[in-house]
Amino acid sequence: SANPWGGGGWGKGGKGKGKGKWRPMWQGPSLLDKQKQEVRLTDADPSLGFLWQYIGEGRCPQVTTVEPGSMASQAAQAGKQLLRINGLDTSIFSQKQVTDMLRQRPITLR
Repeated sequence: SANPWGGGGWGKGGKGKGKGKWRPMWQGPSLLDKQKQEVRLTDADPSLGFLWQYIGEGRCPQVTTVEPGSMASQAAQAGKQLLRINGLDTSIFSQKQVTDMLRQRPITLR
């Protein structure tokens, strides 16, 4: 009987006849670009060294400004997201919870 979805099927492969030019499968940032850096703040670091903005429920807060020369400047950049606080995913917390966690010392940020 006829195939209701048109031609093709498992038995009628193209035998390596590709259409168009070969191109790399991955075209996004390289793995090195995606490396996440952590910074650890202690009692000796009263300031975070950056300002942040709560984006909304289910989203990670965004770094808006980084103080040059601060500990945070080693890892943070304006426009990037604050992914983790002490290893916890920041996207699951409310603005108040993130604020409270950022007051803790020692603290590890990613």
